[in-house]
Amino acid sequence: MPIESVSVRGVRGIRETVHFGLGGQSLLIHGDNGTGKSSFERALRWALVAEEEPTDDAAHTTAESYRRHSEVDPAFPLVKVAFSDGSSIEVKPGEVITKGNGETLRAACKLASPFLRRSELLDVLSFRPVDRFQYFESFLGLQKIDSTITGLATLRSSTEGRRSQLASSLASALEPFAALLPRSHSRPTGGADLEQSAIAWAGEFGFGDDGKPEQLAEKVIAAAESAARGDTSRQRARLEQLLDDFGVTKGELSPTTATELESLIAEKSAIEQLAADPHAATLFDHALDHFRRAPGETCPVCGQTIDWKATTLALEQRVEALSQYRSVIAAMRTSVTRFHCMLLELEKLATRLANEVGHSGPPLSLLLPANPDLLSLVAIPQSDIDRATQGILAIGPSRFAALFDQAVASGGQLTEFRLNQIQQASDVAALQTASAFFKKLVDLRPQIHLVESEISALTVEINLQDKILRALRRSRQDVAAETLTAIQDVVSEYYLAIHPRGTDDDETGAPSIDVQRHGKGSAFVRGEFHGRQVKDPAWAYSDGHLDTVAICIFLALRTFRSQQPDDPKLMVLDDIVISIDLGHARRLITLLKNSFQDHQIIILTHNGLFAHWCKSLIPGLRKLQIKSWSLTSGPGIGDYPSAREQIDAALANGTAKEIAVRLMEMLDEWTAEGRYAFAVAVPAKVGEQYTLTEIWEPMIKAIKGMSKSLDSDLGGAMGTLETLVDVPAVRNLLGAHENEFAKEFPRNTMVEIGTAACRLVDALYCSECRSFVLPTPSRTSIVMMHCPNHHKQYVKSPPAAKASKQSVAPA
Repeated sequence: MPIESVSVRGVRGIRETVHFGLGGQSLLIHGDNGTGKSSFERALRWALVAEEEPTDDAAHTTAESYRRHSEVDPAFPLVKVAFSDGSSIEVKPGEVITKGNGETLRAACKLASPFLRRSELLDVLSFRPVDRFQYFESFLGLQKIDSTITGLATLRSSTEGRRSQLASSLASALEPFAALLPRSHSRPTGGADLEQSAIAWAGEFGFGDDGKPEQLAEKVIAAAESAARGDTSRQRARLEQLLDDFGVTKGELSPTTATELESLIAEKSAIEQLAADPHAATLFDHALDHFRRAPGETCPVCGQTIDWKATTLALEQRVEALSQYRSVIAAMRTSVTRFHCMLLELEKLATRLANEVGHSGPPLSLLLPANPDLLSLVAIPQSDIDRATQGILAIGPSRFAALFDQAVASGGQLTEFRLNQIQQASDVAALQTASAFFKKLVDLRPQIHLVESEISALTVEINLQDKILRALRRSRQDVAAETLTAIQDVVSEYYLAIHPRGTDDDETGAPSIDVQRHGKGSAFVRGEFHGRQVKDPAWAYSDGHLDTVAICIFLALRTFRSQQPDDPKLMVLDDIVISIDLGHARRLITLLKNSFQDHQIIILTHNGLFAHWCKSLIPGLRKLQIKSWSLTSGPGIGDYPSAREQIDAALANGTAKEIAVRLMEMLDEWTAEGRYAFAVAVPAKVGEQYTLTEIWEPMIKAIKGMSKSLDSDLGGAMGTLETLVDVPAVRNLLGAHENEFAKEFPRNTMVEIGTAACRLVDALYCSECRSFVLPTPSRTSIVMMHCPNHHKQYVKSPPAAKASKQSVAPA
């Protein structure tokens, strides 16, 4: 949205309000050095990009204090920028007031600054590669991804802060534990370390059987309480008695005892084979009694004939076997009862030991944790000898005896170990400290686990955020690098438009941009000299060439940036052609006209000819001149008068020297531009810093040649040349004192010369077309001279009209 007007007050050299009217057009401000151009530029920077804001520092005290006019109050400065759609931006110290799209426009200008001043040209080339890369990036429209990266980085920082806060809380929670632990233990760094230390410390007191912190805490706390009550000695006595009881029980079920039971089992099996039906013992006894009381040839019951002797012998054998069987069974029952009683006695010992050590679960599991057979036997009542017999036989007497001995030995060892631990733990103070440790552990363990769980989750989140950030930053660098590589072609195009190839007096080539992606990214500017790459353009380029390189980079970046939908398409160029010769500056103007027609361009310059060319070559450009400046009144702004208007004023009222000065200004502009219009050849000169004399004589020679070719006085131009022979002398005497100059050239003489010069300019320059009357088709084969719209034109005189030699009237 183009700027309609800018109002400034209290900024640098501008005291009272000065109004700059742009009318939505591009603007040229011409003025001498020190007349307020930079004050306008700084004011505009303040409003559009929030730079150069005046401070309340006392006048003449700091660099910032000079941003404010030295004679105004700190609150007085103000800049208001009005746009063609009615939007506006108004800034005061510490305050910004926007209307309409003002805030959007200001934000867009901040993203990619439209300002370029002379000092910034060299900054671009002297930047560190990483800073240059960031400067280039500001034009690439990456703000959305930058905002995303910044937001994610902020979130990551917040997450990291939360994790650090929790880590500090965890360290604080662990600190009391570290103070309670013996010196032999390492300082815990987390919940797992803390639990390992707790298990190890509990083991030193004899409570390391199950390794569960909660159960260990109960035991240690109970032991501490017991020690405080004096129960330790009584417990020691109980354990000593238990150890003796285990010693008594040891060997009660010897291998011999197991062998005896196994022999009985084998004998029982053999008898069962002999007596098919061992349960018929009573029947056999009864039958044998009958046979013994009534011997004969027949059965005493049924009277059937039998072999009495053989039957009696068989019955006697069966009865004897059954008698032996009963004896074996009785012996087995006695042996099994002993086995079972010993097992129950062992369980009683195990129960006593379990009570002493705080073991939960079946007591025998303390002695035989991996043998369910013996544990199941304990549940059989002592009266149920048959089930006990079945269980023992299922295990096997030898294995039963071995397991029994193993359990007794384990019980003795555990009892002795516990007894030793109680003796070591007789220090009540140590137990009290351990008790305090475990009480804290019980209270804080859930909280510690919760904190560690959250820290772990945050660590996972941070790692994910780091991966996303790296991917986004890498992708962003890729996009930036690819875009800047594409912009390089535009830089080359613009540079060659100002310094075209093929000229004998210029060996420099278009610059290139070398983008490297590492870290935050780097951008190197390379040059070219005599067909070879130059690592740093400053090695081979002149100041003017370096300025051109920087200008072309800025213009290329601005071209790219202008393609973004939010770009205001604005450029403010402050005295950027100081080191650029006027010939190349003219090409720069053409470049601005052709490539930036969609931009509103504000040009500030002190170079009169450059200002004149800008006005002539850029359509629609408004032109203001700063005519004067003082600290009190500030800049005096007026419409830019043409050189012709200024000499007309001097001819009417000026002194001889004033006429001479205005004459030279007009002829400087006219000859410098006419040199290109009429293709006047002049010897090449470094910086194209020509004097009027060096161009004047070739110019007059060219005009005379065209006049001769057309056989025309070119609208009276030829009649003025005799009067203008003193122009070089006037130029040479301008440096003399006023009185000396007056003696050489009286005012009436200067009026005559000035008037003739005006007629010459009027004859060969069309003020309506703002163009010279150009030879057609060329100066070497001329058939006509005319301005673009034929307001002035001169044609070759026909043979019959040679005598008149009269020019054709304007069309």
